[in-house]
Amino acid sequence: MSNCVLCQEQAKKICYCSGVALCENHFQAHLEVLTEIDHYSEEISQANQDMERIKQLKLEITNFVILEMQRLDKITDDCFKDLAKTCDSLIKTLNEVKIKIQAETQQANASLRELVENIDTLNLEQLYQKMQSQNSEFFSIEWNSPWPGIQEIINKSQHFSIDWYRPDLNYYLYNGRKNKIKSYDIRSKKISVSNINNFECKVAPHILPIEDGLFVTGGANILGLTTDEAWFINLKAGNAEQKAKMRYKRYYHSAVYFNKSIFVIGGINERRESEAPFEIEKYDLKTNIWENIGPLQFQRRSPGACIYKNFIFVAGCDNSKTIEKIHLDTYYNESVSIREKIGEGCTLVPTPSGIVVFSLSKIFLIDENCQTLQEVRISEQTSWWCQCPPVRYGEFIYLVRFGNYHLIKFNLSKFSIEAADEEIPFDSVK
Repeated sequence: MSNCVLCQEQAKKICYCSGVALCENHFQAHLEVLTEIDHYSEEISQANQDMERIKQLKLEITNFVILEMQRLDKITDDCFKDLAKTCDSLIKTLNEVKIKIQAETQQANASLRELVENIDTLNLEQLYQKMQSQNSEFFSIEWNSPWPGIQEIINKSQHFSIDWYRPDLNYYLYNGRKNKIKSYDIRSKKISVSNINNFECKVAPHILPIEDGLFVTGGANILGLTTDEAWFINLKAGNAEQKAKMRYKRYYHSAVYFNKSIFVIGGINERRESEAPFEIEKYDLKTNIWENIGPLQFQRRSPGACIYKNFIFVAGCDNSKTIEKIHLDTYYNESVSIREKIGEGCTLVPTPSGIVVFSLSKIFLIDENCQTLQEVRISEQTSWWCQCPPVRYGEFIYLVRFGNYHLIKFNLSKFSIEAADEEIPFDSVK
């Protein structure tokens, strides 16, 4: 055998893979190398298999992620579609509710207008029951005090005058020399007397029923000296609270109430008509402040005044065939000529048909332009007590004659004094 090709020693083995002669040592080394090569070949083969498996897993994961993304996209689309349907349904429901509310509001406004227009034909009990049946928001109060709710109705009405508002159904007469308030309840037909504490006696002030009591302005003391004082009389407590003084002293004047304000008009000062104040004063109940809003065009002793269709109407004096209209927004004063003198001691009462004027010799109805619509003569000349607004109850007006202080009941529908109703003398109650 030839020598080893690697070390020239005598060859012992022949390499079966290359066919060369090798000595024993190199042959064993060659076998070890071949064994290592076989081992690594197996590992490489396993690694290749693992790589293939990893590629397969990667492909499966990719496909899974794609499928999940597609599923999530579908879920998202479905959610958005459901949300859009829900929003559409909600918008539709809201629109239906809006239309329903608008319809109910129109119906309520129509009912309110009907109530206001027909209020003269209803007594208060019928009106209250009718409004309760219609779930009016204004009537969250008990029947023993219905008028605050009615005031809200009149505030919102374009057809009616807030001057009709009264906090109760009493006609008040103030006895200054005895420091007492006499009142006549229209429903019970009873006269009562209230003593007022901490209040100085006055003669011929103006008594204006407002919320929870009476607002008393001006008047004269027992010496005939006029005052500029203003008082609020709490009838329940039986006491009086003095308010800010007016700018002018006056008595035998008139006053009206509108939108939390009191307007004082006309009168005389110190018993001399030549000193009658021309200025109309406005008192703010919230701020306790008086201000002048402009002068009258004529001196007016014991005038009548009321509010009708956003104007203050003033009538009555000794030498003028006029009615003055003062706009409540601008205070512009317009004097309108009429056919005859009204005279002092007149009374003006607003109604849905116009203003009823109670003068010395006749009672007549005028419209907003002071045109006479209806009239009736009085059998005897009568001066009306205008120091307290009359009471309207249903189709009747209750007011007092000056001098004998008899209460008169006037029927609006018949446009005549109700002869059947007994005259009630206030002066019989001590």
